[in-house]
Amino acid sequence: MVAPLLTPDWLPAGVAALNTFLESNPRAEERIEEIINKRLSNTDTGAWQAVFVSLENYLGKEATDVLDYVLQTQVGQMEILQEISKFASPQIMNILRTITSLYGSEFEKAFLALKQMANSWKMFYRDVHYDFVNKRYQFRLRFEKYNGEVPFIEGDADSILDLTQLMIQTLLFIDSRDAFRKDLVDQFIERANQFINFVRPQDVETQNKQETSKPAK
Repeated sequence: MVAPLLTPDWLPAGVAALNTFLESNPRAEERIEEIINKRLSNTDTGAWQAVFVSLENYLGKEATDVLDYVLQTQVGQMEILQEISKFASPQIMNILRTITSLYGSEFEKAFLALKQMANSWKMFYRDVHYDFVNKRYQFRLRFEKYNGEVPFIEGDADSILDLTQLMIQTLLFIDSRDAFRKDLVDQFIERANQFINFVRPQDVETQNKQETSKPAK
């Protein structure tokens, strides 16, 4: 049985404030979309705060809180909209549904970015190719950060392997595996085992299999 949705006490007053603003400002919907388009153009760590500060300056706090409440809730958003429709005008519901449909994914990214450090990496790009002249692999790595910067490093196979083992050495300073998400730990173990099997010398691998297959004494 699904628990009934609890409507915040302030929500009806916020909806009423939004309705009053819309009635007195015929181009409000257009202005709201202009603000969202401008402030969400880059979903960095400050985008969420920037868009709602701008909306609050335009709509007022009570009306903006309604948008904030709807847009920060990704799970159960349709239920919230259904609950609001019980006491909101068709115009308000049209605006809320339009905003969630057009900008839902951008708001979700902005909300996730809000919880990140500005210098945390957001996207990872890699380019690996073989240099036939120098007879070596070359790696080009780019890290897009939440603050918009895109650092770039490159190196050969040995350089990237050395960097990887330094990263692992750094992770070993953590004193509890509970610091990591379980799904990421499982993915790391799978990838690490694939790489170990790839680089392990064949004779060592064969020897390990032979020792494993020996009957216990």
